[in-house]
Amino acid sequence: MTVSMSTATILKTEFPGGTGVGPIYIDGLQVGDVIVALVPDSFMNWFEQVVSVDGQLQQTLDHDGSSVTFTAYLIRGV
Repeated sequence: MTVSMSTATILKTEFPGGTGVGPIYIDGLQVGDVIVALVPDSFMNWFEQVVSVDGQLQQTLDHDGSSVTFTAYLIRGV
């Protein structure tokens, strides 16, 4: 087993869902940030788990979530 002593940062962001597959623009996200929790949690599979484009979270499921406000908790630096 290995233990990392590097510093990690927890991020919290709120955003509306998209109308289908595509980017949701969220200032401050960085490639490699990892979603560790999403509220409401039943939508976790709607989004990429690891941010792949700076400033964007990709909605990967083709459903209209525009009426839902999401709260995501992400971790950076691990």
